[in-house]
Amino acid sequence: GINAESGGAGSNRKIRLASKMFRVCLALAAACCIAQVVHAAIPAGTVTYAVNAGGDAYRSPDGVVYEADRGFSDGVASDYGLKFDIARTEEDAVYGTERYHLDSFSYQVPIKEDGEYILTLKFSEVWFNAPYQKMFDVEIGGVRVVQELDIFANVGRAVAHDEYIPIVVKGRKLTIEGQDASSGYDVSTRTMVVEFVKLSHDNPKVCGLVLTKGTLQDVKRLPPYLPERELEDDEIPQADDFEEEELEVDPAFREPVKRHRNVEEPDFPEESQGIMSLLFSATGLAIIGTLGLFVGLVRVLNTTEDKKKKKSK
Repeated sequence: GINAESGGAGSNRKIRLASKMFRVCLALAAACCIAQVVHAAIPAGTVTYAVNAGGDAYRSPDGVVYEADRGFSDGVASDYGLKFDIARTEEDAVYGTERYHLDSFSYQVPIKEDGEYILTLKFSEVWFNAPYQKMFDVEIGGVRVVQELDIFANVGRAVAHDEYIPIVVKGRKLTIEGQDASSGYDVSTRTMVVEFVKLSHDNPKVCGLVLTKGTLQDVKRLPPYLPERELEDDEIPQADDFEEEELEVDPAFREPVKRHRNVEEPDFPEESQGIMSLLFSATGLAIIGTLGLFVGLVRVLNTTEDKKKKKSK
């Protein structure tokens, strides 16, 4: 009778201990869930990445923090445009520098989480003083997002000009206005590759790249272009002032994982994509860990109980 009573008391203690441990595990899993939700809640209008192509780190008057030039495949950095007072902007430090290349080149842009974004590409023509001198395309994952861009034809010389590209990232897919551009998105590193494509008129270039969470209405755009007077000859920097820069490659640049667009990948239903995303997220791992810990605890308690029963016999 004494053994039975002591055994029952011991079992009750084990049950209470198991219950406490399970509540602790649940609390930890809940904390991980909350952290995951907070992390995912990047508000619309937040600039998640900005790089000053060809230039140094810079903070704009609006508080946008540009990283120093990085993420490029190759090309030449130039600050020739800093000789000008760039019209239509206060960000001369961005529009006055650039990266160009004698051939096509690209930039990698990190994407923190799924959702809608606006990619802003910043330009300013500071070399040519006439249209049809420099024209190039911009592509993402085989989708042409800017075609035959002629900066001078759009706004003239030494004037800021932006191109706005809406993108949507969901799971393994990146789409641009309904077109699949997933071949330009590396899921393993969560980076998008933006390619500046050389055409027959001079070289491609870019002054800056900015990624903003949300839609176009969440992005602060340049003011309307109002043509000003043309620069006098003595105000235009001459070619002799230009110093040739050296070709360079960002050592951190990684070639994207190439996926052929003509090979169809399995298109999982949205429900299964949500389940897989949950399983491999911090929340999913926390839940799996909690269940594993609880099952292990129950097994230990059962083993201990069996041993005590054998001894009592």
